[in-house]
Amino acid sequence: ARVGTLMVRQFVDSRRTHLGLILSTSDEHYGSADEFELAVSVVGSLGRNALIEDQAVSVTTGRSPLPSHNPVLLLDALAGVELAERGGDLQVLVKHSIPIVRGASVIVLVVGSTTPPAALRSGLHRFQHDAQALGVRVNPGADVSIQTVGSTSILELGSLDQLHRGLRASVAA
Repeated sequence: ARVGTLMVRQFVDSRRTHLGLILSTSDEHYGSADEFELAVSVVGSLGRNALIEDQAVSVTTGRSPLPSHNPVLLLDALAGVELAERGGDLQVLVKHSIPIVRGASVIVLVVGSTTPPAALRSGLHRFQHDAQALGVRVNPGADVSIQTVGSTSILELGSLDQLHRGLRASVAA
């Protein structure tokens, strides 16, 4: 009314999305080396896409942060990630990852098919007060599926090609 013309007020969210990616490197969480490679590819794909969209990204295997300032640095760092032969408790991984992904608005924890869904849910529960948390279990050859229990969602992927469809399903769930 003050300017004499019709104006539309539009809400623009000023918060930047910050994606936290946690990759288990414990051989106990994977059925094979190919399964681990799929998990690394999932983390690389999610991180690369977020960086291209100008989002902040933090990536860790629990020991230390991986460089994630641009897609090339992230993909190079992921190329050097190896499967650890010593057993690793998922709760320990989550505990060590908390300071690295602090401030993330979305946290994705990526594991293999031998990780029980209950253990994955328990790990994700530690993030639910601060961020939206999603578990991803890779299982080569499996159909894409989403399990939601309470506010925890676990996406199961059989291939990298299923990632986009699986993420859409997890948002709808």
